[in-house]
Amino acid sequence: MFNSLFGVLTKKNVFDKSASIFLDCGSVEWEIWIPKTALDRLPFPGEETRIFTYLYHHEDLMKIYGFLSPEDRSLFLDLLTVEGIGPSAALKIMSSMETNVFVKALEEDDITVLEKAAGKKTAQKLILKLKGKLVVSPSEGVSGKNEFEDVVTALCSMGFDRKIVEPAVDKAAREILKVEPGIPRDELEKRLFKEIIVRLSTH
Repeated sequence: MFNSLFGVLTKKNVFDKSASIFLDCGSVEWEIWIPKTALDRLPFPGEETRIFTYLYHHEDLMKIYGFLSPEDRSLFLDLLTVEGIGPSAALKIMSSMETNVFVKALEEDDITVLEKAAGKKTAQKLILKLKGKLVVSPSEGVSGKNEFEDVVTALCSMGFDRKIVEPAVDKAAREILKVEPGIPRDELEKRLFKEIIVRLSTH
């Protein structure tokens, strides 16, 4: 099972309740289904990007679902644990709102918001199954992990304090994205890693 695919984004396809992209990984071009909410965060066609993946195989159907972070993929997998929700329904839910909005509605029993994405019965199932299990904050992704968890973990392994690293990474990410909103995720992570080492080493 592959964890992610790295390649050149060649095309974006937008549909009513979902979206897909074509990713050229050398000798193979993959079609990957993604949440519509991820479209604006992807680089322009012709640029490189990394997509975290989930392979769905059922009888004669095989589809690859993709996400911009491991945390978004974790939310997708959590949605699949709810009775009656398959990959297509999970993608539809994630396409209807950002992750932090979904988790906030879940924790506040905001059935009205959840209904718009999943219908009343499924919204109730979501609350019963997932409430209290997903944690999100403005600077974090699902399950309480930082959006740039790989960068944070790598820096902490070098001896830096996580409590100092996390806010530093978040601040640097906002600064870089403000100037270069279309920067590929892998390039952003490399820049963050180097930038934070410099910043923390001078303190």
